[in-house]
Amino acid sequence: MSPDYYREQYKWYRAHGICTCCHQRDADPGKALCHECAEKKRQQSANRRADPERRESIRAEKKARYQRARQEKRCIICGKDTYRDKSYCYEHWIRSIRIARERYKERRWKRMQKK
Repeated sequence: MSPDYYREQYKWYRAHGICTCCHQRDADPGKALCHECAEKKRQQSANRRADPERRESIRAEKKARYQRARQEKRCIICGKDTYRDKSYCYEHWIRSIRIARERYKERRWKRMQKK
């Protein structure tokens, strides 16, 4: 089966409100999974996060990916060419500026409240 088949199958089940995992029960309102499958996936994720070796290997992979992107002058988030010889592409650079501005305003507001 091709990936397109599975993608279309997922979209069909999602559009009809059927659980995209077990294909047996109705999905929770506004969700893709039924309650049982969602709980099972939450438990699996918690077990994976609890494994210290797995966490360490993921951290090492992310660090290597970051270093490789910096050396190749690629965006550290999406991999596009960087803007103005920075760490981000144009879209992520604009986003980082907006986030920094919002944080600054928030900190400034908190300082003003203390006075």
